[in-house]
Amino acid sequence: MYGAYLVFMSIEFLLLLIAKYRYAMVAGLLGLISGIAAHSNLGAVFGMLHGREFWYGPYMPIYFIASAAASGCTAIIFFTYLGYRIRNERFDKPMELALQAVGKLWALLLAVLMFFVTWKVITGFAGAEGKVLAIREWLFGKYAINFWFFEVFLGLVAPFFLLLVSRFRNLNQMFVASLLAFIGIFFMRVDLVVIGQIVSHFFEYKVTDFPVILTYKPTLHEIMLIIGACALCVFSFLIGEKVFKGHHTEIH
Repeated sequence: MYGAYLVFMSIEFLLLLIAKYRYAMVAGLLGLISGIAAHSNLGAVFGMLHGREFWYGPYMPIYFIASAAASGCTAIIFFTYLGYRIRNERFDKPMELALQAVGKLWALLLAVLMFFVTWKVITGFAGAEGKVLAIREWLFGKYAINFWFFEVFLGLVAPFFLLLVSRFRNLNQMFVASLLAFIGIFFMRVDLVVIGQIVSHFFEYKVTDFPVILTYKPTLHEIMLIIGACALCVFSFLIGEKVFKGHHTEIH
């Protein structure tokens, strides 16, 4: 599904470059459908995994779609703003209106994600013992700073507040909101994967000297991989701005 998503996005991009806008819309629609299918399927991989109680649940495919859409809005505002600032250009009116529309959609999606997270926590405490242990460690244990500060404050509350304060017109405030959200999204993804695995499968057997809560610390190779991936994205973005001038509305 992700392969189809990439193919349709590539076709759409090529059609935009040669000004075949009608066909580009068709390719974009097919990309949207395959993207939704891919993200929901990925959520189902987590949500249908009964062996990991923290992930298990029917809401995960929907959460993944909402989270992906919110991340997309974050990226649009962040990279569009950055593209104009790198070239030291003023925003034209069509682009300002487009970013305002994206900002409104983003605010709605942030509200949806806050709703999801709230009920994920509430229903989690009514789940099995393994899920309760994971959520307690997430909220009150060693991962509490990740949750309350990075996920909730930087990833959800602060961007939502800045969007409301900006009234979707102050692009500087919207850019700051997207920057904070990017940091929060990173910790959301890390915590989603890590918290689902910290409760030992054998805790219920009361094995002596076997830890109930496992620990995780990123290795040097993992840190290098993340830094390299971020550097590749920045390099690709700069090359794209230089070659294609992708943020100019009159080209599209």
